[in-house]
Amino acid sequence: ADPAFNNVGPRTSISETSAGDYDQVNVYVHEQAAFPLIARQQVEDQFYNLEANLQNRLAREFAQDEGAQFINGTGVNEAFGILNNSSISIVDSGSATAFDFDDLTDLQSELKTGYNGAWGFNRKTRGFIRKLKGADNYFWEADMAAGAPNTLLGDPYFIMPDLAAPVSNAFSDGDKPIIYGDWFEGYVIVDKLGLTVEIDRLTNKPFIGYYTRKRVGGDVKQAEAFKVLRTTT
Repeated sequence: ADPAFNNVGPRTSISETSAGDYDQVNVYVHEQAAFPLIARQQVEDQFYNLEANLQNRLAREFAQDEGAQFINGTGVNEAFGILNNSSISIVDSGSATAFDFDDLTDLQSELKTGYNGAWGFNRKTRGFIRKLKGADNYFWEADMAAGAPNTLLGDPYFIMPDLAAPVSNAFSDGDKPIIYGDWFEGYVIVDKLGLTVEIDRLTNKPFIGYYTRKRVGGDVKQAEAFKVLRTTT
């Protein structure tokens, strides 16, 4: 329940009102780890900083894995993804292979007032949307002005490669290519431990080991803050 309030006059005292209901969200933090070994002489003989390059590549791999978890994660040794939350409402397109611009409008209008909506979809889905057109014109007219933000139907969008994408301009039955919602209010990410690297020069001689770890978790905290588009009949 939402917090309660009263309308009061200028000389009217107010008694206690309800603070509403609050639920506790338990977010389990999971570990990502890697332990690559590189020959000591290979590290010594490089003309560039091989260690820094390795750490940057591992950081990118960890980040890509996190993004996949936040969308499709099962919650078992990884974050719990948005698409696996059964409480998030789904808008069906009415077609097993496509959606139209009206479906985007329906998805946007389903979000409860008070949330600040933003779109999430794959780059190929963005291309699919941009090709939706009527008899003489495309429905989505992207703003070409320099410095203009990326928007769709007035709201910002973000490219999320882990959402379903069309193949040969067609989706599969049951695909969930678009999430629309308030990402700040709807999802919580717990970054317990940033990327750490412990360098082991002794255990595996003549190799140098780079024990790399990160602990992160995520879960839906407000299911009503999201709406998902599904291509199905």
